[in-house]
Amino acid sequence: MFKGVPAKFIDQFRQRCATESIRELRRHPASIRYSMVAMFCWRRRQQLTDALVDMLLQLIHSISTRAEKKIDKKQFAAFKKVRGKARLLFKLAEATVDQPEGVIKDVVYPVVSQNTLKELVSEFEAMGLDFEREVQETMRSSYGRHYRSMLAPVLDALTFPSNNTVHRPVIDALAVLQANRDSKRILRGGRSAARRRGAEEVASHRH
Repeated sequence: MFKGVPAKFIDQFRQRCATESIRELRRHPASIRYSMVAMFCWRRRQQLTDALVDMLLQLIHSISTRAEKKIDKKQFAAFKKVRGKARLLFKLAEATVDQPEGVIKDVVYPVVSQNTLKELVSEFEAMGLDFEREVQETMRSSYGRHYRSMLAPVLDALTFPSNNTVHRPVIDALAVLQANRDSKRILRGGRSAARRRGAEEVASHRH
């Protein structure tokens, strides 16, 4: 609508429209009055869109941060369950700080034997905790239980066009979320699995 019109000019009339009373606006000729109101509404729409985008980013960040904290807590709890590991870690830290340039077999092994370290590695590998996967699962669970109702109205109010093929999975995932906003069904298998992976990209996509 205002293509080619300087932004400063639009802001000037928007501000004027915002400060004038209804009576003052009506005293202007129709061409000026309607132009001022149109500029005010156009700029206000942009501001509201920016606010919604910020809200969406904050919501996604909140989901991600909460999920990461939850998995960190889970990892720490699992670490604490293994008897004596904290004490061994302290011994390792103390030995390496005291002799930062020392040889491992001369500094570390006298404090914690090589066999003990191998056992530690084996135990933690057996735990098999994939941090990124666990975070994604937690984010999806949080979205399904709580954030779905908060996110849907924001997505309804925004349009996400993009010609960049890199962002295409995110755009497709947003379309799936909007199309299934009232559904409790979990998408699984084949094309549904691909769509689900796209939905996960939305949750993990950060700007």
